[in-house]
Amino acid sequence: MSVSNAWILSISDNLYAAIGGLEMVHIHSDIPDLIPIPKKSDYCQHQILWREQHLLLLDLGLFLYSDPCGDKNTIKTDNTFICVVSYMSDQEDMQAYGAILSGQLPVRIKVDDKQACELPGSPEAWSMLAISCFSHDTYGTVPILDLPRIFSTQVDNVLADPDQQLNSEFQPFD
Repeated sequence: MSVSNAWILSISDNLYAAIGGLEMVHIHSDIPDLIPIPKKSDYCQHQILWREQHLLLLDLGLFLYSDPCGDKNTIKTDNTFICVVSYMSDQEDMQAYGAILSGQLPVRIKVDDKQACELPGSPEAWSMLAISCFSHDTYGTVPILDLPRIFSTQVDNVLADPDQQLNSEFQPFD
């Protein structure tokens, strides 16, 4: 039996997702200055500046359910946290960073192999965002986010054209 650390993020009301224990880099309890990104999907309308890097800020509740942590032009500041995450970029084979909104303070948990389960069937977009899934007594069915895929251009393109299929080669946002 293998046990791993994970972070639980609140994506929307009663909707949770997880990232690996080492993928969480920083949690902002205050909303930093948001830098608008023109002509992007509603779920990724902003960047933040973190350690002199511009990071794409994603609202996965809006991506999955059109249920944002704020409206498409603003982010609500009450009980909203910005999670800076780290992942290995498939395209460049190097460490990259992004940011995800969480409606609650992320919680660190331990997960073991016995908790593995199928991805939820609804919403269907989970198959684009998650690499696997586990069940938890408190949080229910919790998909594990595939950060390289989430921060790729291809997910944005599929939302614009739902008939388009994802392939195995992802290209990060410019």
